[in-house]
Amino acid sequence: MDNESRSIELNTCYGCMRRLPEWESICPSCGYDNSRRQNPGNALPEGTVLNGKYLIGKVLGSGGFGITYLGYEVNLEIPVAIKEYFPVGFCSRSSQSYDVITAASAENSPAFSKGCDAFLDEARTLARFNSLYIVHVREFFKEHGTAYIVMDYVNGKTLQGEIKACGGRLETVRVLQLMKPLISQLDELHGQNIIHRDIKPANLMLVHDRNGEHLVLLDFGAARSCVSNETKTLTGVVSAGYSPPEQYSHRSRQGPYTDVYALCATIYRAITGAAPPDATERSVDGIPIPPFSAYGLNDPPLERALLHGLALQREARTQSMKQLSDELYQEQKPKRDPRREREQDYRRACDIQRTAVTEEDYRKAIREFKKLSSVFPEAADRLRECEDAVRRLRREPRSDSEKHKTKRKKPAQKDHNMNLTPVRNKKAGEKWLIPVIAAALVTAVLAIVIVSIGLDSGDEKSGTLKPDATSEPSSDSSLTSWPGSETTSCSVGDLVTFGRYEQDNNLSNGKEEIEWIVLDVQDNKALLISRYGLDAKAYNTIYLPVTWENCTLRNWLNSTFLDTAFSADEQKAIMTTVVDNSKKQGNSRWDTDGGNDTRDQIFLLSYNEAKMYFGSNESRKCKPTEYALANGAYVYDGKGQANGYGAWWLRSFGSSQFYAALVSSVGGLNYCLSVNLADYVVRPAFWMNPESAVS
Repeated sequence: MDNESRSIELNTCYGCMRRLPEWESICPSCGYDNSRRQNPGNALPEGTVLNGKYLIGKVLGSGGFGITYLGYEVNLEIPVAIKEYFPVGFCSRSSQSYDVITAASAENSPAFSKGCDAFLDEARTLARFNSLYIVHVREFFKEHGTAYIVMDYVNGKTLQGEIKACGGRLETVRVLQLMKPLISQLDELHGQNIIHRDIKPANLMLVHDRNGEHLVLLDFGAARSCVSNETKTLTGVVSAGYSPPEQYSHRSRQGPYTDVYALCATIYRAITGAAPPDATERSVDGIPIPPFSAYGLNDPPLERALLHGLALQREARTQSMKQLSDELYQEQKPKRDPRREREQDYRRACDIQRTAVTEEDYRKAIREFKKLSSVFPEAADRLRECEDAVRRLRREPRSDSEKHKTKRKKPAQKDHNMNLTPVRNKKAGEKWLIPVIAAALVTAVLAIVIVSIGLDSGDEKSGTLKPDATSEPSSDSSLTSWPGSETTSCSVGDLVTFGRYEQDNNLSNGKEEIEWIVLDVQDNKALLISRYGLDAKAYNTIYLPVTWENCTLRNWLNSTFLDTAFSADEQKAIMTTVVDNSKKQGNSRWDTDGGNDTRDQIFLLSYNEAKMYFGSNESRKCKPTEYALANGAYVYDGKGQANGYGAWWLRSFGSSQFYAALVSSVGGLNYCLSVNLADYVVRPAFWMNPESAVS
């Protein structure tokens, strides 16, 4: 061994591939002792260098076709996994030189050689797959009379370990979610004539990374081209409970259905807590697979799909991963959502109304809204607007009964001033300019105006009406800046600035001040919501039934966003709120359970809160920032063209916990989409004490 390899050997732990203190042999991290060679006699000794750059460490595992080592890539200084082609019974290691492989007998040499070539051919095929779900092949080569495959070292917990850690079984929904992309990837592998032949919980690694939680399939040492009849005599890898009958015979044909059996056995093990009986016990002794009911489970469609995939006769078994996916997930698909199916029709009808000029235009919109009214309750309002437009064009007044049905009296609103200096919306001031001038001339008119703007003493006594942010503040509205302002005044509808977050998508100029709309004022606290959609995020990164309590968006708001947008002093002014997630805050159209109440600093409005605090669809419309657009925020009109407004998440749910409620891009409610969609915007909300924000 040359000096460089010797240096590597002395300074790298063979148990974890971390650097050792100089001339030390015992690793302080894992306790592995380099001075004691611990690899078995049929394996390469620790410290062997392959292909001039891969240092061999401890044995990670061995099977019928090979030995897997922990390795170290010297140039990149990263750990790797190295698979050595070493079929049991067909070869042995030389007693004179540990790093030389020889065929066990002259009769076996042709089979060994062809198997070695097939081993490398499959490595070549696997190297073309750049997938999250299949271990990545970095390099492959021949050396010492055999073949080696260098793969990424996947550090994590096996599915077998996760099952054990979770009490012996996993939730069905989680298992199916984890398996779905893996099934798709295996179908692609089978299309390249590659079968794995040793799928089991111990060969599936559970990984948590920036892509979320997913499985990675390991140990392709047992893989063999399913059209390679020349090497079929090498067949001999079986795993009790997971291998189908054809793997117990040297002569039986194998194919995609072989992996189907193993994967169905793996799913069965994960959700029931027990592997199916061994295939030989089932076929010879007639031992049946215990039904789901034996484990307290009741899912007939899933049970049928798994039993089909576990059929002993390969002809009677599920034949492909595509077929398995169809059978497993056909009953797991979300229920039909008529709103989603007809959303484009509704947007088109809205476009017709928006651009209508003639009576015929409005009548066309009326016909469309009538068709949609059973699916979209908000279509009824638009229908009445179109009918009113037709009457105006024809100069036909509405009947008294129609006036009675459509006329709505707006309740007096409570101002909720906290004895602070008001900072009014300029447009709001302009709105009341004429009545105020008129009030100077006529005392009676003055009294009416005072009542209409919510200063009547009767309203102050009642204290029952919630203030309404009836419209988005105009761009020239006055702003109060917290902290730093001497005044802590605020009223409903005011704009204030507080905290900083990236908004113009120009990272070179730093973060911008966040503008907030005051929704409510009670005693010494104010409820704020961001004026713009600050970011685009999924309600939950994975398509699973979730609640507000455990969704990923809640975690992001109260950790990453909170720390990014607010200083330590500003965070002190943000109150911790008991967030009501009961059904009364949910969407009454579906009445889906919202889960437990939570304690949050930052939260989303519920369906009922969005309805209560905003008086119209127009006031609920929200523009995303440039930063949110860059992160995928989708703004659209009925024709799919950008209209400047984005749909924003509510914390309530839709028809199930797979769907979260939204305010649509036109401000409408009764709207929900899948929790894992990441192109909808976030409008954070929180209660704060303005006095605490003044430095």
